[in-house]
Amino acid sequence: MGGAERISTRADFQAHLAQLRERGGEPFEFELAVRTLATLLDGAVGWSGLLDLGRVGLAAFTTPADEPSPQPPTFAGTSVDLLPTPQPTIDLFVPRLDRLPDESPKEYGEYLAEHLLSWLSDHDVEHTHQVELAAAGYAMMLARDDFRALVPRTRSLDVHALCMLAAERGLRQVGGIALSEVDEEAFFRWLHLTSYADVSAAHLAEQAARRRLRLEHDRRPADEVAVMTCEVSVETLAYGAILGSVETTTMTEEQLRQTYRALSERADGSPEKWAARARGFDLTDRLDLTPA
Repeated sequence: MGGAERISTRADFQAHLAQLRERGGEPFEFELAVRTLATLLDGAVGWSGLLDLGRVGLAAFTTPADEPSPQPPTFAGTSVDLLPTPQPTIDLFVPRLDRLPDESPKEYGEYLAEHLLSWLSDHDVEHTHQVELAAAGYAMMLARDDFRALVPRTRSLDVHALCMLAAERGLRQVGGIALSEVDEEAFFRWLHLTSYADVSAAHLAEQAARRRLRLEHDRRPADEVAVMTCEVSVETLAYGAILGSVETTTMTEEQLRQTYRALSERADGSPEKWAARARGFDLTDRLDLTPA
């Protein structure tokens, strides 16, 4: 664990977390590791750093490890070539397909998430906390330049499969999301209609089939599930790295507070601990882990 080396910079902190993640263990071992971390810090941990720390704890110390398949994964869906060819959209109110020159990927993702949530409201999808988190993770994936370059928006089935996988896996470490079949279909409809005039029954059936495939293999590594549910080759996409950044790029401070509140309401076993965290974030956006 690096002995008694002090942690003075974000780089030091991230390096320490990387060692914790590799080490893993039982929940009580994570608590001991955090207590040790507190004695090494030269400053307070901000809310984004706390997310990173929580992700390590939930992924490496409590969440069952993914189980890779002994066989290389292959695409298990139906080829888009076998589905009806949709007509291009002429709708003038679809969201922009590209970033503005002075717009960051995060800002573009926020724009897409706002458009998606507005569309969902217009189509009677309730804005639950789960839907809002899913929209944030989904849109941030769409906004990434590397992702958009590899998987064209016009391949809506592939794009949806990867965006939903990223939202589910990336946000798993902060409580997770679980969209209903109806709500997820609405996400797909929004995405598909940014490129096409209508959504065929065949496309909806294929989207639902890939959803079942994704959920049936929720303990397989994300990159394997990506291959199984996306017809376009994703071998060149650093999918694991993208998933590692999803939650920190999608969660605002207020969304983090809302997540803690939601966990305190539905947590089994020790809701009072989540309630305490929620109260803490109602008062401050920083968690001071130093001995003082």
